[in-house]
Amino acid sequence: MGLGGVLTLVVKIRSDLDVLSSSLRSDLQGKRLVVLAPAMVLPFLGALVYFILAGDHPAAPVFYGITKMFTLVWPAIALGFVVRQPISFRFGVQVGMGRSLFEGTLVGLILGGIIGFSMSTPLGSLVEDSAGAIRQKATDLGFISSFWTFALVLSFGHSLLEEYYWRGFVFGQLRHVVPLFMAHLLAGVAFALHHLIVCTQYFPLGLGLFTGSAVVIGGMVWSWLYVRHGHFYGAWVSHLIVDLILMTIGAQLILE
Repeated sequence: MGLGGVLTLVVKIRSDLDVLSSSLRSDLQGKRLVVLAPAMVLPFLGALVYFILAGDHPAAPVFYGITKMFTLVWPAIALGFVVRQPISFRFGVQVGMGRSLFEGTLVGLILGGIIGFSMSTPLGSLVEDSAGAIRQKATDLGFISSFWTFALVLSFGHSLLEEYYWRGFVFGQLRHVVPLFMAHLLAGVAFALHHLIVCTQYFPLGLGLFTGSAVVIGGMVWSWLYVRHGHFYGAWVSHLIVDLILMTIGAQLILE
């Protein structure tokens, strides 16, 4: 085989490898879309069941638990058996961890301050008018008698679960499928959908839609922190602070 034949063979091999690489990337993107579809929709459907359809039925807490269990196990199932890649969610001490904790705390206090300030505006009056509905739902779900235990578990544990699920898994996969800003936006909207169900049940429709939209912004801020630092600690601390402030406001409304 002459030099020309060798060069032709090299070009053909390279072309075949490019086609194979493109096919593999396309297959991986397809798998990501397959696991993202239920991940982005089922928490919303679960909230629809346990907050609206089940109402005060004794099964409502069961559906709540099933929905939260899904968010815990689905990333491992999806990435382990479908996508076959590790979740982009790192534990342990990370480089720049102190800075991420500081920035997360600062962002959490800013967001919490905005929420606290809003309670002194007409929005706060609308929230206070909904105290009865909030108290009734807390009774239906069975946590009003141990509110502060529920509040602390939700603030520390549930915020961690949501960061693991929405930022580590949903956003972590979306960023490989769509441009970065769209990944922030889509993950934020999906994160807000089940909160929207909650907000529209507690508050008048307009206020519920407004607070649901605010959750989109919060989700985008936390995914930005996740990208900025390369790990979840800053986003988690920020989320934790916001949840603690919300639980404190909730206590003032329903435990009076």
